[in-house]
Amino acid sequence: MFKSQKIKFKEKSQILLVISICFLFLAILISKQLAKKEHTQAIVDKVQNKIHQKENELYHELEKLINFHQNNKKLAFYFFVEENQESNNSGIIYLIFEGDSLIYWSDNSVPLSDLISDSQTTIINSGNSWNLKVEKSNNDFRYIVLFTVKHQYSYQNEFLENKFHPSLSLPTNTDFVIDENNKNAIFNNSGNYLFSIKINQTSTLTLSNELILTLFYL
Repeated sequence: MFKSQKIKFKEKSQILLVISICFLFLAILISKQLAKKEHTQAIVDKVQNKIHQKENELYHELEKLINFHQNNKKLAFYFFVEENQESNNSGIIYLIFEGDSLIYWSDNSVPLSDLISDSQTTIINSGNSWNLKVEKSNNDFRYIVLFTVKHQYSYQNEFLENKFHPSLSLPTNTDFVIDENNKNAIFNNSGNYLFSIKINQTSTLTLSNELILTLFYL
């Protein structure tokens, strides 16, 4: 009888040990998931702040463009020559329309149809890039300043690469998506939706998958 009780006690101890280990691993897995969410949210917050700063910078550049053109219409070309030398690194593009005609530009990578069709759109797809846009009209002129958020080419090579602008400091495993229901949404300073980011995890295992594997190896 004593031996039987000893065996039962041992079995109960083993069961309790297994249960304790399961709870420990479950706590670890949940902690990992929470850490991933916190990391993702930190990235989203950082991008949101950078986009707000970039939007403010674009409005500053817009006023600079307007003032220069209004005061030096015959010399506006030189403004674009100077800015074109820096636009590749800054990701900023300057354009001036007179009516529906584009008269000055620092970059021709954005189709005119995307700029003419909807003056209220603040994020536009040029076919090979997504661009943040600010604009202002003055008499017959329409001034536009763009910032290339991400290049998105139909094919890639050593010269063409689908990536976010370096100033946004995003991980390489980040995707650009247009989905207002995405929880990682980015908004402009007015609270209007711009785009969302999707951070692809390096591990494809879900919380339940990891737990099952943990139990399997116990």
